[in-house]
Amino acid sequence: MEEQGIEVTEKLLEEAKKVSMELLKGVKEVDLSIDWTTKTWYGKPVEGLGSSEKGNSWNYATATTKYNGKVPLLALVPLTE
Repeated sequence: MEEQGIEVTEKLLEEAKKVSMELLKGVKEVDLSIDWTTKTWYGKPVEGLGSSEKGNSWNYATATTKYNGKVPLLALVPLTE
């Protein structure tokens, strides 16, 4: 099941990249926003994600920009332990 989840995530990110690159085609410069996010939840630990006695968390960084009223995703970098 874990491999399936990774495959689905990779396909979604690849599709987001295609949409973003098409939207920004020909654009030479953009303002970049980099954000760090930590999602924390409590309950049963999820294999492959960072966890502790206090709960579980998933950390990731995103790079986005604003262009013509849209916010394309330029990068998503997960950090799991």
